[in-house]
Amino acid sequence: MTLIIIYNANSGKTNAILDVAHKWISPGTYNCRLCSLTYGTFSEKQAWKEFRKTSSVAMEFYHKDEFESAFRTQEFSYPVVLLSENNKLTTFIPKEELNAIKTLDELIQLIEKRLANLSP
Repeated sequence: MTLIIIYNANSGKTNAILDVAHKWISPGTYNCRLCSLTYGTFSEKQAWKEFRKTSSVAMEFYHKDEFESAFRTQEFSYPVVLLSENNKLTTFIPKEELNAIKTLDELIQLIEKRLANLSP
């Protein structure tokens, strides 16, 4: 079982620079809530980094262009957290729910709760 976490941003240095500028100049209009929750303006938030390192579930992270290339699909709306199990992808936290989350702690608690509900 693996969580596939896809940011609503494209990969590459130019895109990263544009994303940083957008978050700094107009954070309220930045279109990746997952990015805003897990990253500050320039780097990954420490609480998220610790959560990733100590989580019992494997996690893979993708920009949307990387995900679509690797998985040959465009069926999801981003950002999104998917569950990969037995070569099948299912939505774990949809875009609409991610966009409603207010804090990083809320995101972490939601992931932990949903993972606990999956365990037998």
